[in-house]
Amino acid sequence: MAIELSSLAPEQMSEGLRKVVGPGAPAALKMMAARGLAPLKPAEQVTALYQIWLEPDEALRQAASKSATELGDKVLTTALAETLDPRVLHFLSERLLARAVIYEALLLNRGLADDSVVLLAAHAGERELEIMSVNEERILRCPAILTAMYMNQATRQSTIDRLVELCARNRVRPEGIPAFDEAVAAVAEQGPPAFDGQAFAIDQQMAEAQAEAAAEQARADSDAKAKGIAPAVLIDGELGGGGDPEDAEPVPVLPQKKKKIRIEDLPMTAKIRLATTGNTFHRAILIRDTKKQVALAAAKSPAVTDLEIASWAANRALSEEVLRFIASSRTYTKDYAVKKSLCFNPKVPVALTMGLLPHLLTADLAKLGKSKNVPQAIMTTARRLYVQRTEKKK
Repeated sequence: MAIELSSLAPEQMSEGLRKVVGPGAPAALKMMAARGLAPLKPAEQVTALYQIWLEPDEALRQAASKSATELGDKVLTTALAETLDPRVLHFLSERLLARAVIYEALLLNRGLADDSVVLLAAHAGERELEIMSVNEERILRCPAILTAMYMNQATRQSTIDRLVELCARNRVRPEGIPAFDEAVAAVAEQGPPAFDGQAFAIDQQMAEAQAEAAAEQARADSDAKAKGIAPAVLIDGELGGGGDPEDAEPVPVLPQKKKKIRIEDLPMTAKIRLATTGNTFHRAILIRDTKKQVALAAAKSPAVTDLEIASWAANRALSEEVLRFIASSRTYTKDYAVKKSLCFNPKVPVALTMGLLPHLLTADLAKLGKSKNVPQAIMTTARRLYVQRTEKKK
């Protein structure tokens, strides 16, 4: 159940706190507390800020929120050493996402709710994420924590592999990880790394791949900006995409280079995660991976763009599994450019192409009916649909 940020009852507050923020407390005293000027202990001070933040007076709300954001580390660590109400802790978590030094104190507070951990996991650094990962019971109870950790690139890959295996073993399925089935299969195939040099090597390799891809993406963005185009698709390290699907040439697999891209050397679990959480450069490489689980993870990425999908739909070098996934997606095939590209791509299963043909424009049906690059059944059906439409107009 999601945490509800409701007001504290008077009996849940100390006597000193009730005098400042309880029912009937003077507005002037509340404003003093909202600005952090009331004579309260640290735990009472953060609780008072939460309570005032729920007041209907907008000036009080803004003052309390601002003060919570600006509380000193000493006040916060002292307050967090006591068990606070989960609602107060969530209020603080929302305002301290940029204060990594406070994360550990928040995570160690017994009152912290699962929803608050999910929020923190999305923004935490490596050290704090490792603290979260130790509490396996909480993760099994609230698998959304694993989802947040999975999507946070600061989480060690070895930690992700361990937690994916934990959830799979306990038949717990986190929502929000599109390629979770692929990740589970990959962990089962290679096994989670032991807590030794193997785990460190995987983590180091993942970090290097992320850094290299970020540099390549920055270069592509810079090149695209200079050319006045959007760098949505990268082909062999160069900007690509666009054009008529009938004229499109198969996109070759990335050639061997003097300095091999480290992404290609990663374990399958790391590739799947990069395909899900990475940038355009990651997906441009991994969509063509020889392992279908990796390629499908790239296609399922929540960060994928319409232009990427349109480009992949026209790419005859991609695996049939990826093209089948795109052609079966109602979301992707809403785009006419995607439908058209899929119909002109001979790698798309004929049954799926047949379902898309009636949606093509008459001019594109005419062109498809003359194409020598598609199966005979597609060409024949396109001609028949073209004839039917043109005869109706007579």
